[in-house]
Amino acid sequence: MSTWSDSALALLDVACTSGGTYSQRDVGWKLRTTPTASTVAEVECFIRTSGFRLKDTNGTTLATVTVDMTTSMQFMVCVESTNRQEIYYKRPYETAWTSAYQSNTVPTRSLSSAGTLEWGNGDLGVSGTAVSLWRAVAGVWSTSSDNATAKRDQWRSTASTVAARQQVLGRPLSALGGLLGDPSTYPRVKLLSVAPTAGTTGTVSPAYAYPVDHIDPIASPSPRQVWRSTSNAEQVLEWYLDDAVSSADLTYYGLYVAGANFRLASLEYWTGAAWATWVDLDLGEAVTFARTGNTIEATSGSPRWLKQHEAVGAYVDLGSSVRRRVAWNSTGYGSADGTRSRIRLTGATGTDPASGSGTLVLTRGVAASLEQVSAQRVRLRIPAQVTPEGYFELGACAIGRIYALGSPLDFGSGQTTLIDVQEREAPGYATRSRRSPPRRRWSMAIAEANVKGIRDGVAGYLAADGAPTIGVGIEGDVAPLLEGLLAQGIDASPVLALPAPPETEDGNTGHTTTETRRDVLWFGRVSGVQWDQIVGEIGAGELQRVATVTIDEDV
Repeated sequence: MSTWSDSALALLDVACTSGGTYSQRDVGWKLRTTPTASTVAEVECFIRTSGFRLKDTNGTTLATVTVDMTTSMQFMVCVESTNRQEIYYKRPYETAWTSAYQSNTVPTRSLSSAGTLEWGNGDLGVSGTAVSLWRAVAGVWSTSSDNATAKRDQWRSTASTVAARQQVLGRPLSALGGLLGDPSTYPRVKLLSVAPTAGTTGTVSPAYAYPVDHIDPIASPSPRQVWRSTSNAEQVLEWYLDDAVSSADLTYYGLYVAGANFRLASLEYWTGAAWATWVDLDLGEAVTFARTGNTIEATSGSPRWLKQHEAVGAYVDLGSSVRRRVAWNSTGYGSADGTRSRIRLTGATGTDPASGSGTLVLTRGVAASLEQVSAQRVRLRIPAQVTPEGYFELGACAIGRIYALGSPLDFGSGQTTLIDVQEREAPGYATRSRRSPPRRRWSMAIAEANVKGIRDGVAGYLAADGAPTIGVGIEGDVAPLLEGLLAQGIDASPVLALPAPPETEDGNTGHTTTETRRDVLWFGRVSGVQWDQIVGEIGAGELQRVATVTIDEDV
């Protein structure tokens, strides 16, 4: 460099992980400039783990800063001839510099020397133990003539205005990017739906991994996307049917849940004075068992017949506060008259109960009520109860009116299971398969219906078992009901079809038992309806038959 360097700018990034002192420069740096051929101006920094001290060319202390130096600290130093001296510091992730020292007086001393920038463990000696880490060191010197009336700002041009830049570039320069601060304090945000510009204000709502809208069958139809509570304490989820008045004579309402990890829940309605139970749900099935290793075998009349794989995802309460998830189950009954069902458990240990009476808690079920009520609000109440995970989980919750078709399912109804496996061939002809849960498709065929009988008022009505005074549907009302429901918009939301409706357990209110059998819970979307005119004149004496109602399962 030139012998005569009257001004300089330096940038350093350093950490002192051990040692250091203010009495000598075991760890530190020194910037020297030469305002004239025979004088020098210096600023020197002495660093230790708990801070740093600045001294001028004559050894006079300029500033002492107490700060943690064991992690990286950046320094920016400007010595502008004898007019100005400035030292700043900051962390690498900070956006603003902090001033350590500024002065319009720059002390000098007589010395013939070139401008230098020294850094490292300068005065440490052979036996010293101080350790310093330097990530960056940079310096630039100016050999311009000294001008006492003009301050040369080495890191900023005060004449570089927006207007001046536009004359050269034709446009303003974009703003420099800035850091958000310490990475541990970064906010968790989502991007705006439009590119942000200057002056844009965005409101960021909290994002949850298991939000409550996952139970909405319209917004989130897949039971695999779940809502999750934070504990086993009672949970209450409430809906308004109408903001102003009660909805009168709500009849035959049902509650369907899927992807649940709890046993008990209730659908309640507001009477205007108190909450009353409308539907009780119990997803538990009794099981008498004997355990061998990680597998239990039914040993008596319970549980009911289980299909292959039907109980997977459920859990078994073995008693003695032991609950185990089901990894696999085989077809069978609890009775010795047929094949006994076997259930393999996850996480079983040798101290689990070897036999006893337990409960198989399934993940899905439906219950309904024929009780006629007037309600403005309804709510799902999950009482406090113990689960294997220590919290509640629910994938789908459908609450609504249940419609009874006037004729039973007919010959020709069936089910198709659609396999979803994607195969990819990797280099070397290695095949990789990615599997999603199989999806079921149901086709319902419904027997003939005498539509004329409905118009003439002679058709019989359907009633629930044990509750003959509560009419549910009309025998001939099959095709007209489906047509009206399609016009109502059931094709836009999931529906639950019950080819074998649950039995009523109360002859006064018409409350039903909880149905948990997977093969009679058809939850999906109506994708097509076809009905045929069998005989008769349309609008006068027709006999109709619904050929197919197709429902695609949501998985």
